[in-house]
Amino acid sequence: MVNVNDIDDDKIPEATNQSEAMMQIFVRQHELMLRYHTIEKQNGFSSWMPQTISLDLAGHQLKLKEMAWRVTEELAEAMEANIEGNQTHFYEEVADAYHFLVELNLLSGVSPADIMREIGNYPTEIIHDDCWATVYYLGLAMNCLKNKPWKTTQMMTDKNKYRSLVIMSNLSFLRWLSKYIDYSELHAIYFKKSEVNKFRQGSNY
Repeated sequence: MVNVNDIDDDKIPEATNQSEAMMQIFVRQHELMLRYHTIEKQNGFSSWMPQTISLDLAGHQLKLKEMAWRVTEELAEAMEANIEGNQTHFYEEVADAYHFLVELNLLSGVSPADIMREIGNYPTEIIHDDCWATVYYLGLAMNCLKNKPWKTTQMMTDKNKYRSLVIMSNLSFLRWLSKYIDYSELHAIYFKKSEVNKFRQGSNY
């Protein structure tokens, strides 16, 4: 089975700074989304793309919550690998978590510029465990999505609050990961894993 260790470094695009690297990641994730959502639609699931998502619709909110859970699950797997001392598996799970977090950003209308604008505003006096903080802010963001399929009365989402909390989850994730690697290394790991995902898409994995 192909993994990140099988991907050559020449598959990683050059980036001169974190902002450019983040933009490259967002663009690649959008490309992956196009293919994955086509596959999901073929398998009988609804296709979701950023331009079709409404933060106010109950069914769309469920999709956003599913994506937040995917981030949480991959973070748990990354921490398990870290505890076990399996560095390769740790980095692969980190890359998976970031794939889903970037996809959540895309679906939520959060851009690289939004994140970079707040990159120095992490409230360290509130949360000290940054990995838990990632989940904490994701949970608070998802709590802004109040509509449920079984409710007849629906509520408008406080979109500014929601997106602010999604951004905070990004800052928490990046702060936590900075204990292990810098953003250029995350950029490399992300693109290596994205190449693995492209291979799996092409091989009908």
